[in-house]
Amino acid sequence: MTTIIEKELKILEIDPIQVQESLLALGATKNFEGNVHDIYYDTPESALSAQSKRIRIRRKGSYHLITMKERIPSTGIKSAHETEIIVENPEQVDQLLQSYGLQPSREKTKHRISYSLDGVTFDIDMYENIPPILEIEAGDKKTINLWVRKLGLQKKTSATFGAHGLFKHYNLLPTSLVDSQVQKH
Repeated sequence: MTTIIEKELKILEIDPIQVQESLLALGATKNFEGNVHDIYYDTPESALSAQSKRIRIRRKGSYHLITMKERIPSTGIKSAHETEIIVENPEQVDQLLQSYGLQPSREKTKHRISYSLDGVTFDIDMYENIPPILEIEAGDKKTINLWVRKLGLQKKTSATFGAHGLFKHYNLLPTSLVDSQVQKH
């Protein structure tokens, strides 16, 4: 089991080939490439979402994780307490969650290419009908902003929302107040 405080920023509408070339030129190591499938759970009344909490089962390549997140108020980056556990049998986890009144509430699939360098994670995510994005995850906002500059992405639009907000931003879900979480560098 791993528990961390996740701090990340999404850079929207990137050129994935250029970003990969830049990361490799800077010495990054490629850690993963493949599909990631997520199923999120909530109560019928959306009680977890109302508390800025998320529970999901993720299939990443050949293994499965259960992830619990709780958003932490922050400015300029997305912050959350995150606990992840590798699970052997996702069907049993699904049954357990449903036995406690949680139901699958949404599902998404993306293609992800992950790199790391100096303790920073760079995830290039490609969803259907959404331009490619880069997620930079580091220990603090200063480090994230440093990498935005190193990669020459300061003029790109950045966002602090999660995947649900990303889908709303591109009008793939009913609209809501996510636009306040988007900023220009």
